[in-house]
Amino acid sequence: MPARREFQVVEVDNEVEVDSEAEAAIMAAFASTREREKTEVAAVEILRYKNVPQRDPGGKLMRSPEGKTEIGPLVLYFRRLEPGTLMAMRDTFTIKVPVKRAGRVQFDEKFDNEGFAVHIAYIAMLPWCRQMYFDNPKLWGEEAVGTGEEFMRARLNLGELGYCLDAVQQLEGLGEEYADSLGKALRPAGG
Repeated sequence: MPARREFQVVEVDNEVEVDSEAEAAIMAAFASTREREKTEVAAVEILRYKNVPQRDPGGKLMRSPEGKTEIGPLVLYFRRLEPGTLMAMRDTFTIKVPVKRAGRVQFDEKFDNEGFAVHIAYIAMLPWCRQMYFDNPKLWGEEAVGTGEEFMRARLNLGELGYCLDAVQQLEGLGEEYADSLGKALRPAGG
């Protein structure tokens, strides 16, 4: 049996004292946090693709002290999404399937994990990164794709998509228990 909570009755006046210093401090905290969130970037290394010129989060080539372009694995950069985007996309990728039960039509919900992961990773990727690696038709070669998002689905495996989705969720500040409902099941076991 759960422990019983004791509540306390508090009288509340209809007027709330306004403290302009506290209000200014709250506004400053909100503004500085929002500015920091706009500049936060997550990097995900895709180790399968090697010998790629390295770029910083701004898209500039990274050079060694000798002036040579640094080479390494493919690094994708992600930014924080606008508030509510994850939940809206969750609804978009939930498919309602009609099922007949006991003579009545009811609806079961099925979630498209892979489609969700690809779309979230694609829209959260920094625009220069998306343009350079996935929206560039010259890179598509013989792939049967028509969009950068389709090319991304063809080039990244489920594990790599899972890491990209994890990076976006960390930027969003989602906890482990909540992330499962947003498609985190793509992450391979033990990974």
